Amino acid sequence: VDNINTEKKLQTTALHLYSHTILKSNPNSFSDLEDLLNDSRIDEGDRIFLVAEDGALYTLYGIRQNLSDNKLIQALLAEGESVFAYGQINNADEYWFYGELMEEIILDGISIQAILSARSIQNFGAHMATSILNNEGFTYVTTKNGNVRIFPHYENDMGYNLFNSLKGDGASAESVEKMRTDFEQGRDGQEFLSYGGDRWLVSYSGGIFDDWVVVVLMPMTITAADTYRMLNHTMLAVALLVGSILALMLFLINLFYRRERVREQAVQQERLRLEVINRTAESKNQFLAKMSHDIRTPLNAI
Repeated sequence: VDNINTEKKLQTTALHLYSHTILKSNPNSFSDLEDLLNDSRIDEGDRIFLVAEDGALYTLYGIRQNLSDNKLIQALLAEGESVFAYGQINNADEYWFYGELMEEIILDGISIQAILSARSIQNFGAHMATSILNNEGFTYVTTKNGNVRIFPHYENDMGYNLFNSLKGDGASAESVEKMRTDFEQGRDGQEFLSYGGDRWLVSYSGGIFDDWVVVVLMPMTITAADTYRMLNHTMLAVALLVGSILALMLFLINLFYRRERVREQAVQQERLRLEVINRTAESKNQFLAKMSHDIRTPLNAI
């Protein structure tokens, strides 16, 4: 999701730059536009399209193209909001489209209202799909009916539809149907299934963003080894934590007893000091009493 949001921002910025460049030069024809943008640096396989007022799609060379789903263009022109969607050109090339409205320009008598950036599905997948477990695990983004829209750039064997590919390569019909139901209802889930002769853990979530499902495939051999390593790491961490707690307890106990000994010594010294004071006072009183008696006795006789 973070990758997708970052990609949206980058493509939106690029479209703003394209629009500014086009408007600043004020071209009158597609040939003028071709000369203006022929040095534009975009990734190989990506394309820029212009959208006419009637929804027609044109290349920078003025060649009209057919978009598989015109709802994207209709939403862009009617609602005036940025669009981000998957589509096909001429029912062949697959792209992720980013669209923005722009100030009207007239090219060869055609009113241009918007601009589209088309990222090839290969380039988009290379940026979006996350590499996990040293490329032994795979991540996909699919529609709710299982059509794969983002492939890992290092794996292209899954096919166009996730359910058909899994079922055709060994997964049980029951597991695939459960996944299909979860996808349609936007539920998260996990399935253990056979695929390509191996056992796999398939985790999926339909609640991350609307209309799309994130799918993660991990081989059970790696999952088990990873779990074992994680268990060892966890046990080591617990042992270190327990050892740290015991060391802290021993330190606090030792500190407590040291403070108790110091306190007892202070109390003992205070007790001895008071005892000395009391004995001194008592001796003084006895001396004064004796002296008083010795003085009074002769005086009484006189």
